[in-house]
Amino acid sequence: MPDRTPPATKPPVETPPPGGPRVDAVPPAVVPVAAVAAPRADVAVTSSPSLAKTGFDLEPVLLTGLGSLAAGGAAVYAGTRRRRDA
Repeated sequence: MPDRTPPATKPPVETPPPGGPRVDAVPPAVVPVAAVAAPRADVAVTSSPSLAKTGFDLEPVLLTGLGSLAAGGAAVYAGTRRRRDA
């Protein structure tokens, strides 16, 4: 049997990703703990104005829905109670 060697293959061709070559991201800088410490006592701190209210109050809608369910349940109970007595 003759010694057979596999045919030589070309190395795979790497195509660049769309949008250009990839750039490695720079890791964020680490902030020392001393820089994040509480504000100094001699510096006046001004409070920020309150934020604008968005959305709506859910409480009135929820209470109305629960009241409607209770009234419907009472009406169903009263209707079935009358039929039994008749």
